[in-house]
Amino acid sequence: MDAVIIDDEIAPALAAAPVGFELSAEALPAMRAARGEMFAAVPLSDDVARADHVVSEDPRVVVRVHRPKGIDGPLPCVFSIHGGGYVLG
Repeated sequence: MDAVIIDDEIAPALAAAPVGFELSAEALPAMRAARGEMFAAVPLSDDVARADHVVSEDPRVVVRVHRPKGIDGPLPCVFSIHGGGYVLG
């Protein structure tokens, strides 16, 4: 018997998906538009300076650095890569 294993953190998102939801090339434009609307509502803190740094041109790789305003000198770093963009763009 094949088991379907779903992480507990993903279950609410799957439950909110429309009935009959199917990932397809035709569905991607609407999914990308909905994703943009979802994240547009998140307010950004004024206490953080953001800067984009191009670390490679071929392939083009841009790293965004978030740094607290008003603090000079070295700080700890958290490096995060989100793989979901490979599906939703």
